[in-house]
This record gives sequence, structure tokens and C-alpha cells, in this order.
Amino acid sequence: LSDNDTLRVGKILAPVGDWNLIHAAPLVPTTTRPLTTQRGFSEYANGLSWLRDPGPGAGPDWQIYWQPGREWLPKPASIAPEHFRNILGAHLDWSSGLSDSFGISFQQGRSDSADERYRLLGFNVRRSIARLTLESEATRTLWSGAAPRFHDRESGIYALADYAFSRRWHGILEAEHYQGRHSAGPSKNTLLGLAYKPQPALVWKLEYVHQTGDAREIPTGWLASFSVLF
Repeated sequence: LSDNDTLRVGKILAPVGDWNLIHAAPLVPTTTRPLTTQRGFSEYANGLSWLRDPGPGAGPDWQIYWQPGREWLPKPASIAPEHFRNILGAHLDWSSGLSDSFGISFQQGRSDSADERYRLLGFNVRRSIARLTLESEATRTLWSGAAPRFHDRESGIYALADYAFSRRWHGILEAEHYQGRHSAGPSKNTLLGLAYKPQPALVWKLEYVHQTGDAREIPTGWLASFSVLF
């Protein structure tokens, strides 16, 4: 629309937090994706999206998006166990330098399979201090409607530290606490990992995760991966 405004029509990744927008494997620090970055909201929206970049020092970047009705071409249940409709959301982002950022997210909608409505509020932050990069995301979702559930509040938070021993070797420590609305108790995971980057676009990852609680997506044990950005 202008040098500062962009209108999108189609299917987009919902800008909830930071991970959901950049979860291509070489760009995220771990193989294991935190529950906080994928549960309790719709990862996708199809409809209209308006992005505003006011320019350096002129305020935050922001995005507003709206999905009327159901999702187009929904992903199978093995990949996306929940689907949503009538989604409205917004994200504000304050960035500084190449990596430091702070964001606030809002999303509301309805479950496509049950009589449930939700409203989510979240934040994400990343800060680099010399060789150390710290990042965190947190969400809190309020659910209403007649569908059965253990809790009306669904919430999660994770914190991650990434230390660059050298240009190629990184050590990673992460901890997460997540309480789902369909689980009686919380899910907790702790991760210790190592990443080797022979080139900026290549990364080998090895990590051990200790998981307690109800989270089938994150089993306890070793995981390894190789990723390339092309």
C-alpha cells in the first residue's frame, strides 16, 4: 500500500510470539519446540492482514489480522490437532539492533470442534549480551463455553539461554512450564543442548530433554537433527 504499509490476503502464520513466525529449523535454537509457542491459539490465519512498519525510531512495528469463518485447507490432525475459526489478532514488536526485540500478542477466536471461545495475551523477548542470547515467550489464554475442560485458563512460559563458545559451537539451556486446559496438572520440560554450525546456513543439533506431565509432543530422551537453510 505504501513504503510503510503492506496488505496480505491469503493464509499466513499468525504472529503470536516470535517462534511461530520463524520456526524453520535452522533459525530456531533447538530441535524441540516449546509447547508455549504452539498450544492455546491458532498458529495460522486465513483472510486479511495489515502490517505497518513506521520506520526506525517511529514506534513499534505492528500487524493486525482477521480470519472470518473456518480455516482454508486445514492441516491434518497429526500435525494440527486443533482448528479454529473467526480469528482476530494483533502483534506489536519493538526491535533494537539485529536480534534484540520485545513483542506483545493478542488473539481471540472459537474452537472449530467444540463450543469454546478464547482470548490470548502473550509476550516475547530476546536480548543478546556479548556471547549470551536470552529469549522467552509467555502466553495466557482464557477459555469460555460449554465444552468440558479441566481449566478455564491455559498458560505457558519458557526461558532459554544460548551461549556461543565460538562462532561454530553453541550451548543451550531451556526450561518450560505449561498448563493446558485439558490436563489436570502442568507439563514441565528441561532441555540441555549443543549446536554446531560449520556454516551460517548449516546446523547440527544434539539435545537431551527431561519431561514430566502430560505432553505427548515432548518425550523424555535424546534428540538430534541436521538442518540447512536454502
